[in-house]
Amino acid sequence: MSDQEVELKLALDSRAAAKLRRDPSVHARKAGRAGTRRLVATYFDTANCALRDAGIALRIRREGRGRVQTVKARIGAEGSQKGGLQTRLELNAPIAKAKPDLALISDAALRARVQEVIGDQALVPLFTTDIKRTAWRLDLDGAAVELVLDIGAIEGNDKSVPVREAELEMLSGSPSALLAFASDLRERVPFRLSAQSKAARGFALYRAQARAPARHSLPDLDPQMSAHEALSTLLHAAVGAMLANEADAIAGREPTGVHQMRVATRRARAALAAFQPVIAGKADRALIQQLKWLRGSLGPARDLDVFIDETLAPVIADHPDHKGLRALAKRAEKRRRKAYKQVGAALNTARYQQTLLGLEGWAFSDQLTAQAQPVTQIAQQQLQARFQGVCDRAGADPTGLSVPELHALRLDIKTLRYALEFFAGLYPASATAPFIKSAKKLQDCLGGLNDAAVAHEMLRDLAGGAKDPAKRLGRGTVRRIAAAQQEKTDAGLERLGKAWQRLQSQPRFWAGG
Repeated sequence: MSDQEVELKLALDSRAAAKLRRDPSVHARKAGRAGTRRLVATYFDTANCALRDAGIALRIRREGRGRVQTVKARIGAEGSQKGGLQTRLELNAPIAKAKPDLALISDAALRARVQEVIGDQALVPLFTTDIKRTAWRLDLDGAAVELVLDIGAIEGNDKSVPVREAELEMLSGSPSALLAFASDLRERVPFRLSAQSKAARGFALYRAQARAPARHSLPDLDPQMSAHEALSTLLHAAVGAMLANEADAIAGREPTGVHQMRVATRRARAALAAFQPVIAGKADRALIQQLKWLRGSLGPARDLDVFIDETLAPVIADHPDHKGLRALAKRAEKRRRKAYKQVGAALNTARYQQTLLGLEGWAFSDQLTAQAQPVTQIAQQQLQARFQGVCDRAGADPTGLSVPELHALRLDIKTLRYALEFFAGLYPASATAPFIKSAKKLQDCLGGLNDAAVAHEMLRDLAGGAKDPAKRLGRGTVRRIAAAQQEKTDAGLERLGKAWQRLQSQPRFWAGG
């Protein structure tokens, strides 16, 4: 059997699992009785996890008195994970033995790929999942969806981790029905969207690895895409980055987590803004407001990370015995812990989960204009408009602008850079890379101004809102921080003229269509 699996994974705690079992909407929409069975699966790979690293999972699962061999793969255009909504190629075949038989992989291309990845290495069992699964078939206004609740454990490497999750899998119909049901369900059942499969957790257990922070990497857009497909791809990437980093952001153990979540949030807003000419509707405006709320929830923690690690730490390193600076550092750390608690509170709300579902659901919205317009047309229009906006703001010579005008110019440059990065895959890298590099350097020149403004506001906040922070924090303390910020600002402004000329000299690669 071969099929493209489309599913949404929901992480639960014991309270949420109990609520799911009793949920009236589940019972009102179920077709027939729920079925419960025990599923014990063993995952196979080479000792160095070659299949896993190639995006392939191979398992044998006991089902009743028989066994089924399953191969799941994300290979090229055949399967992918888009944010929290997962699409994968899945191949199942009955098997008599408890060891894999690659000849049972019915898809010749995938079979060849598996054999190529394994080479002459042996397949060995790495970990086992032991799951009690309860399944309901739901009728969602003509769409058929299977809801499963999995309770059990993953065992490997002499360790065990619990499993408590649900999955919504499309059987027929549009995924929009699945997402709408999930959105309604979240109002009553406090689940979290999850992008981590049991296999991924099992491999992490086998390798005894902690999950590393994930950078938000932008996908390459295809010139053949419609504007609708391109925006959906960008929003899916943003959801994926949020899900990959939210655990670190909630725990407050890794500043990169909050930073990458904030980057993903800003890029999602920027993508919606870039495609605004071909999208419309209250739902889209509401989604932008949700992203604005999320960015605001992450902002204080991120600003404190930057202030403590990038502004304050170098000054303390230069003046290690300064009592005022050390006292300020303690005060800032206390405020950072409070800010991270606020991050955790925001990411544990239904509002955050609904924001993720809204981003996922955009791909299935009825946007006829966006579906009809090529992404290349949007790219050309937006890149020209954003570049012209920067030129209008800068005038003949940006070095003569006032501080507020330079702040506004920095924001315009940032907007241009987002658009450049979004659409870079539509043009030759030899043309886009120098332009993006020039835009980044220009933005960096003005970064000191923003850092100084944030540092000033941070000092006021840490001083209890005093107009003159020096009265509360000490004039020597504030003076040293201000001097360091001024040095960074002056260095950036000194390079501004050359950076501007460098950007102006770059060919407008989008002008040819």
